[in-house]
Amino acid sequence: MSATPPTSILTSRLALRAARPEHADAVFEAYTGSVEASRYLQRTTHASVERTRATMEAWGELNWLKMSRFVWTIFNNDETAIGLLLLFIESNTAEIHYGIGQSHWGQCLVTEAGIAVMDWIVNTSTLPEVTTCCAAEYHASLRALEKIGLERAAFLPASLFLSATNTRKDAWLYRWKRVAR
Repeated sequence: MSATPPTSILTSRLALRAARPEHADAVFEAYTGSVEASRYLQRTTHASVERTRATMEAWGELNWLKMSRFVWTIFNNDETAIGLLLLFIESNTAEIHYGIGQSHWGQCLVTEAGIAVMDWIVNTSTLPEVTTCCAAEYHASLRALEKIGLERAAFLPASLFLSATNTRKDAWLYRWKRVAR
């Protein structure tokens, strides 16, 4: 693996901390348990806080040095857990995923969290590539991906299965590639 991401990343308005089981209740309430916040995701809405807690136990702080999947809890300035940012590293590439609760949409918080993680990728890791897919109709997330440094790489017709709505949607593949120097 390229390098292990930091367990804590601070921005002007946010703190990203390696997810811990005790974050689960707040994250479930704000994000993972929300039908609206899950609308464009490949995962379903978490039916219980236990599913959120299991994700945090598997990919969070408890296994940070043992895994290639990392999940940070996103906290706002008043220390409220508002969502998650995930980074899955496989060989020479990583996938980035994120989400926050609906009451925090429209404030560029996902963009701020994504920029912070991409800053670590660009300046500290040796990862040559980061990718993700996003529903073509989810314009706010498409803009966020572009703001954090990813570019549209390919249009993928009817390729994204959204579990929450049990439908296939057109998607854009987004990619960031390290430029050889």
